[in-house]
Amino acid sequence: MINWLAAFLILSRLLLPFSTLLAGAGGLPGFQTKGSVAFSELRTPYQFGQQVTFQAKITSQTAIQNVVIYITPSGQSTLWHSAQLSAESTISESIPVSELSLRPFALVAYRYQVNLKDGSSVTSDEFHFQYDDDRFDWQKLESPEFRVFWYGRDPAFGQDVLNVAQLGLKHAQSILDAALPNTLNIYVYLSSRDLQSALQMESQPWVAGHAAPDLDQIMISIPSGPEQKLELERQIPHELMHILQYQHVGEEFTKQPVWLLEGMASIAELYPNPEYQYVLTEAARKELLSFRDLCSSFPREASAAYLAYAQSESFTRYLYQKVGSSGLLALMNKYQDGLGCEEGMAAALDSGLGQMEYAWKQEVLGIN
Repeated sequence: MINWLAAFLILSRLLLPFSTLLAGAGGLPGFQTKGSVAFSELRTPYQFGQQVTFQAKITSQTAIQNVVIYITPSGQSTLWHSAQLSAESTISESIPVSELSLRPFALVAYRYQVNLKDGSSVTSDEFHFQYDDDRFDWQKLESPEFRVFWYGRDPAFGQDVLNVAQLGLKHAQSILDAALPNTLNIYVYLSSRDLQSALQMESQPWVAGHAAPDLDQIMISIPSGPEQKLELERQIPHELMHILQYQHVGEEFTKQPVWLLEGMASIAELYPNPEYQYVLTEAARKELLSFRDLCSSFPREASAAYLAYAQSESFTRYLYQKVGSSGLLALMNKYQDGLGCEEGMAAALDSGLGQMEYAWKQEVLGIN
C-alpha cells in the first residue's frame, strides 16, 4: 500500500507541470487562465451567411467593468465589438456576418479583452475558427498543387476538376510565368446562385467565379449538363490566372487596370467564351465601351459587364499577339510601379492606351 501511494505521488508531481503548462497556453480545449481572469466554455457557433455567436464564460477575482471582442478575419483589418456579460459570467454575442465581412472558408482569429474596475485589463490569447460553407456535404480530392472540393456529383467529377486545373495552370503559366504559393483550394458550386449567396453577391447575377489569392483559393460555379466540362475549361484557368497575377504583383494588384487583369484571365481559358465575338460585333455597330472607363472597374449592369469582359479579352489577346508574354509582363510592371492607365502603356509599349485602342478597333473589329 505504501509503495503504491509513493508511486502515485511521484507520478502526480511529474504530471502537474505538464497540465499547468497546457492550461496556461490555452492547450486545454475551452479553458485558459490569464492573470486573475479565467476564460472557459469558448465556442463560436455560426449560421453561414447569417451570423456568428461568440460564447464564453469569463470569471475574475477582480470585478469586471466590460468585455470587448477583437475579431480579425484572414486578410482583413481587426474589428471590435462590445460584449454583454451576464449575471452568470457568460457572454453570447451574435454578430451579423455582413458586419464582419466574412469570406467563405476564411480562418477567423479572435481574442477577448476584459477591462476590470480597478483600471487594469487582461487580454486572452488568440483563438481561431474556420468559417466554412457548411450548407453542403463537400467531397474532396487532392494533388500536390490542388485540393478540390465539390458536392452533388460523383467522384469522377472531382477528377475532371483536378485534370482541368493541372492543364489550366500549365496554360496560364505559358502567359504569365509565376508559381502557385501553396496548395490551392478549389471549391466547385453546383449553381451560380449557391456561389453568389456564399459571396453575398446576389445583386451581381453574372458572377460565376471568384479568386481569393490571399486565402489560396478559388470558387467557381459549374451547373450539371453537357457543357460542364467546357465550363470547367473556361472558369478554372480564368481564376488560376488571377492567382498568378497576385503572385507576381502582390499587394500592388489593385494598381493593375481591371481590363488587363480580366483580359489576361480570359485569354488563359482553355475554352474561350464563344459568345464574346457576337457581343463585340453587335457593339461595334452601336457603341463600344472606352478602355479608359474600364481601368478602375467594370459596369455592374449585366449586359454592360458582359461587353466589358468581351472587349478586355479581345484587346488583351491583340496585345499578346503583338508583344507576347514579355510585353504583358512589362505592362504589369509599369502599373505595379504606380503609373496611370494611359502612362503605363506608353512607358511599356511606346504607345498610349488611346492609340492602342484605336489600332485594335481597326485591325480586329474593322472599324475605320
